[in-house]
Amino acid sequence: MVNYSIVRFGDSVNNVITGPSVSNWDLLTKQGEMGILGDTYFVTYTEKFKGKRYPKDLKIQEVSLEQSKEVSSRMPLQPHFNSVNEALKIVPKLKKKVVVVAVSGRYSPQAEQFCSILRSNYGRKCKLIVEGHGSDVCGYQLRSFEDLYKNLYKKADLVILEETPFAKMLFDKEKFPTKNMVVCPTVVLWEYIIGELKRDVRVLKDIKERYYRRYKIPKGSEFILTIGRFQPEKGHREFVIAAKKLLKDYPNLYFLLGGSGDGTIDQVKKLIGKEKRIKIIGKVPFSDFYPLIANSLAFVASSFEIWKKGEIYFGETGPRTVVDALAAGILGKNVVIASDSGGTAWKFNMEKWFEKCSKLGCRTPSKPRFRNISKNKNVMVCNANNRGLLVEQKNPDSIAEAIRIVVDNKKLAKKINMEGRKYVRKWYSSKKISLNYNRLIKNSF
Repeated sequence: MVNYSIVRFGDSVNNVITGPSVSNWDLLTKQGEMGILGDTYFVTYTEKFKGKRYPKDLKIQEVSLEQSKEVSSRMPLQPHFNSVNEALKIVPKLKKKVVVVAVSGRYSPQAEQFCSILRSNYGRKCKLIVEGHGSDVCGYQLRSFEDLYKNLYKKADLVILEETPFAKMLFDKEKFPTKNMVVCPTVVLWEYIIGELKRDVRVLKDIKERYYRRYKIPKGSEFILTIGRFQPEKGHREFVIAAKKLLKDYPNLYFLLGGSGDGTIDQVKKLIGKEKRIKIIGKVPFSDFYPLIANSLAFVASSFEIWKKGEIYFGETGPRTVVDALAAGILGKNVVIASDSGGTAWKFNMEKWFEKCSKLGCRTPSKPRFRNISKNKNVMVCNANNRGLLVEQKNPDSIAEAIRIVVDNKKLAKKINMEGRKYVRKWYSSKKISLNYNRLIKNSF
């Protein structure tokens, strides 16, 4: 029985689908299943619908964003005020020790204010923990609110940098203090999905047949898949250029691009032109996500870094889809091809840093380097511990070469798929990562 309460400030996955909201739901769900949720409260805006169910033992404090006409006519809506004001209603229920968690930097001001009030006005022993996700620790969000975020990171008792050591490496280079920072991968509930698909193996075949019919892909053909928001940094353009380089040599190979949003979709359509073997399949329902990857020859994560004025503007701290694709390989033959951008390389060598980086004061590990196996001297394709292939970011030639290796060298492709299965089971176990996260919270006192 824990002797402290936990209050988490964040977005509900039923309001907005983002990296932080999804990873928060996965973590809480796994904690609930394992019986390690403890006395946890979740302060979030009123849910628009109840599509995803949170654990029954989780105490959700919903924050209304409505206010009377009288108030609205005199002052604009203040979501920050609403969140802290609503959270103060649960103070009498909290234990003497309280851990306040900001699920991403955007909620750190609310969490810090609530924590400060608990300490000064209610005599609670309170620890402030900030989770650093993606752009709030290494991208446009941090740069937009740099003074605020960095002061809050300094003030926090603990900053948990999600996914990989990439953000910590950048902070070190800036000589920003990292003594209160640790690294922890996010929980991905891939075991649930794989378990369901194993219980009904027809789903894989049915979804493949449905997509082949819808997009007029002949039986006996294979496909390469990429899925990501249609934004420049997701690399759809580079994927299409790589595909065009392979069409002539591989007449039975198709290329599918999935994703949400319309940021770059017109440019991508124009680039594809009249080519019938490169297909935009739009937003992929989550129910189809794993089966589609499992049916592919390779899943390509082609994101790249964007830098402005010597500072990173976009960089994946560690793409979640790499874990999804490794897990899908348990059911299929797919190989993971990922660009060597952001923290992606660290996703393939967890055994080297997972335990070390979970400790305060840990030394940031160097970026992993893997062996180049490309026969083309002009590009690099690295074998990432036989768990996936790393390609040069923003380089269609490198992507094309990696796909050639997967198609031509079936023995190596099978080996990479099998090793990926073992790796995801051992190192991306949702139980393992949830226990590690709980240990970080407990050790904050």
